[in-house]
Formats: sequence, C-alpha cells, structure tokens
Amino acid sequence: MTDERKIEFVAAFPAIQGAIRITGDGNGMRIQLDIPEIEMGQAARLILMREKALKVTVEICEPPKSKSIKSNDDYDAHVLDKILQEINASEGESE
Repeated sequence: MTDERKIEFVAAFPAIQGAIRITGDGNGMRIQLDIPEIEMGQAARLILMREKALKVTVEICEPPKSKSIKSNDDYDAHVLDKILQEINASEGESE
C-alpha cells in the first residue's frame, strides 16, 4: 500500500534565469522544476494537492544515465486516470 500523502520523483531546476525567484515583498520565494517524462505519473499527483500546504524535502541524486529508462507505465497511467477522475468529480461537485 502506498502512502497517498507522499509523492517522490526526480526533477531539476530548468536552465532559465527565473528558476529560483525571491520575492521583493517579503513573501518568500518561488521555484520552478523540470520534470522528465518518465516521472510525470508521480508528479501529476501534485494536481490533487494544489490547495494544500506541502512539506518539502530535497535530496540530491544522480540523474538517470539514459533517457531510455522506463517507468512503470501501467502504474503511471493508473495514477493519472485516478487523478483525472477525482478532478472531474470535484469540478462536478462545485457546479
């Protein structure tokens, strides 16, 4: 059984100037992350957490050695389908 409250995926800061922004009004900072295609199944679960406060832990890891590394596509498709169903259900409730 997986912990529905925990999401883990590999990501990196994009090679853009604004990847890490510190606000001038004292509200903190904002980060952007590039998430590879093979990690999107897990990362897409963030959609369900968009109105929640998150506890973030960062760990440096080695990047994948090959872009041909496959994720568990069946699991990722199942997770994405579940997310889309929950989004559609929550939008139906708000009407």
